Amino acid sequence: MVRHSTKTSNKQKTASYSKSLATTAYHEAGHTVANVLHNIPFRYVSIEDNKRSVGHVQTLDFPRSLNPTSGISMRKRTRLESDVMALLAGNITEKHYSGRADHRGARSDRHQAMTILSQLSGSDEELSAYYKWLKIRISTEILEPRNWKLVKAIATALLKQRTITAREIRKIVMEESGLSIVGQRLEVSPFES
Repeated sequence: MVRHSTKTSNKQKTASYSKSLATTAYHEAGHTVANVLHNIPFRYVSIEDNKRSVGHVQTLDFPRSLNPTSGISMRKRTRLESDVMALLAGNITEKHYSGRADHRGARSDRHQAMTILSQLSGSDEELSAYYKWLKIRISTEILEPRNWKLVKAIATALLKQRTITAREIRKIVMEESGLSIVGQRLEVSPFES
């Protein structure tokens, strides 16, 4: 009787870990670029493993819960839609980079997105359509060549540094796109042709 072994060499484990880390870097870079595009303030992005996740973007606090009796301003609705798109961007960039999406790894992002949208929707049908629409919007934005270039640059920097501050992201954005972040707004550089 022949027994087949599936032992993994250290070299294979290292290659697998490197590919997994690169996929995480692209996932987090996607969230970061969406935050930049939608002027969502954040402190840093990291692919350091902590007890809760392998990677994350630390955004500044914004109240995501709504009081249905007080209504919602267009400004707040727009911000919440931007938050949802930023949450969805990670899985989109991960899939584009690696050819497959990690549905288990993106479960928290998807859950947060659906929680936000459920407060803005009147029915399950509306919720589903709203989710799909925002996913299409951010897919189109994030995969646009100029923005994909930013995703790649941020993912590459994450693989080198593991954690990047918002200030360092501003520098990458300026170097790669000619855009500058002034306050929390993206502006075209006067030097761009």
